Amino acid sequence: MDAEQWTTIYLGCCFMILFSAEFTTLNLQKTIISSIQDERPEFQVEGYSVHGVTYSVTCLSFWLAPSIVSVTGPILGMTLAALGYSMYMLALSLEQTWSIYCGAVVVGVSGSILWTAEGKYLVTSSTPERFPRNICIFWMLFMCAMFPGNLYAYFQLEGKKYLDRETRRSIMYVLASMAGLAGVLFSRLRKTKSSSSPDTGPLEALGKTWTLFTTKNILVLCFTFCYTGLQQAFISGIYGPSIGFTMQFGSQSKQLVPLSGIFVGIGNFLGGAGQFMWSNRIHKITYCRSWLMLLAFISGCSAYIIVFFNIPDKAVFGNTYDHATIESSKCLAVLCSFLLGLGDSLLNTQNFSILAVLHPDSSSQTTAIYMLSKAMCVSLSFFCSSHLGLHILLPTLMSAALLSALAFCSVDRTAVKLQSERRRASVDLTPKH
Repeated sequence: MDAEQWTTIYLGCCFMILFSAEFTTLNLQKTIISSIQDERPEFQVEGYSVHGVTYSVTCLSFWLAPSIVSVTGPILGMTLAALGYSMYMLALSLEQTWSIYCGAVVVGVSGSILWTAEGKYLVTSSTPERFPRNICIFWMLFMCAMFPGNLYAYFQLEGKKYLDRETRRSIMYVLASMAGLAGVLFSRLRKTKSSSSPDTGPLEALGKTWTLFTTKNILVLCFTFCYTGLQQAFISGIYGPSIGFTMQFGSQSKQLVPLSGIFVGIGNFLGGAGQFMWSNRIHKITYCRSWLMLLAFISGCSAYIIVFFNIPDKAVFGNTYDHATIESSKCLAVLCSFLLGLGDSLLNTQNFSILAVLHPDSSSQTTAIYMLSKAMCVSLSFFCSSHLGLHILLPTLMSAALLSALAFCSVDRTAVKLQSERRRASVDLTPKH
């Protein structure tokens, strides 16, 4: 196993530990805040609004993230960001309005730095030929994050319709410790030449980000990036709580929330593993990225249709005894979690892959643009979820998925031509004996 692959595995493990804490927090946050309100009616915090604040701050911060990473370097950037995530979880455990919203701002800034630094580090530590392999390895390990934290929460919540204060705090203390450990591990990442010596200044990085953002291909891809954000919001903070608020599931309703997260993780892991195992065959197909995007579209839309009939419309707002169109099924609920995870895996890996082809020398900037577009739509989705029922959100997601697939496939044609031209140029430059 080469050093490049070991570096990717170590980076993936760091993200797995950090997001074991973060994914569980996102999955449970609405449920936790609802439980606090049950004990303290004067507690006026809305779970989806907190998510919205976080991603609004992330969206704004992404414009400055490449400049920050150009100063700190990717390794220090990821280390500081992980500590910011830990502070956010400790702030949530205080169960005070001011601490929760301050924590939301801190984690919003941390998220923009983390993902910009990750994109730069992964691209600069990979050769162009091995990048598709490395992104699949990273994604498999990253999505294993769905298991540890959610498994811990699953057993903590066994048989509980409501979360008491002691349970809430013990969960958040464990998750904050995991995020802190990730920060320590990030600091031990192997330094690469590109990661230890920034190649652009902060102002130059900001200008380059804007220039790339206004190019035709990136503007078209923003439709795909935005849908990825809408889907991420639904998976990470809307669908899980909606299952937990469906009281037709009985005493296991709250326990199904982390179980849903586990099945999202299984779908994500198998999506990345399948691409890795069959990478040699997949990449022989001319428009492989477009075909994988089509599979993501089918997987996501299948889940949306089942959720539409299986979960009550008002479950997105809070506890409800309403009946769904069909009798609510736990098996169908976790099946949808799996399908959503599978689609999410395919979406994210192909987005990173096409950006690496289009702009291999601007990894910080393209990652920032991608994550900025996602964050903007995640924020919008969470704010809308406070007012719109599932039966409006789901058709909207299906329409966005179709537009996303069409946009991606149109740009992928350009990316395939660009790859072919580079291969021909490489052959022409090869010395002839």
